[in-house]
Amino acid sequence: VLSVTMFGYVVEILQQLGQQNREHTQMMDTTYSYLISMQVPDVLRERIMGYMEVEHDQTKGINASSFMQRLPRHLRQELAIFFNRGVLENMEVFNACSMPFLTAVIMRLKLMITLPGDLLCCEGDIGEEMYFVIEGRLNVWIA
Repeated sequence: VLSVTMFGYVVEILQQLGQQNREHTQMMDTTYSYLISMQVPDVLRERIMGYMEVEHDQTKGINASSFMQRLPRHLRQELAIFFNRGVLENMEVFNACSMPFLTAVIMRLKLMITLPGDLLCCEGDIGEEMYFVIEGRLNVWIA
């Protein structure tokens, strides 16, 4: 009986993954068709499609913002701390900060996915964001 139950559970998981993949493929096809119909230049269209693929790979197709908003504030805060505490703890500038301060910073973090060649800011821009590079690398050019 246990092996039949486990097999049924595995089949259900595989069916869900297949459905998610079909939905992602359909969304990508629809987006591509829309960009073609709007005569978006090839280079920009390919960058948009590349971004959408990277975003899907990074988020596993889950809209984290929507998911988090469904949780009560205390659970949202606990989950955000769980996901992001290591990011701030590994940065010397935050070593002397209190946990309430770190929590306030963590609650304001937003995932930002960039592609090679993306420009985050230019010299002289007013800084309104702080970036933490979690994966990959960032080039800095001073004009």
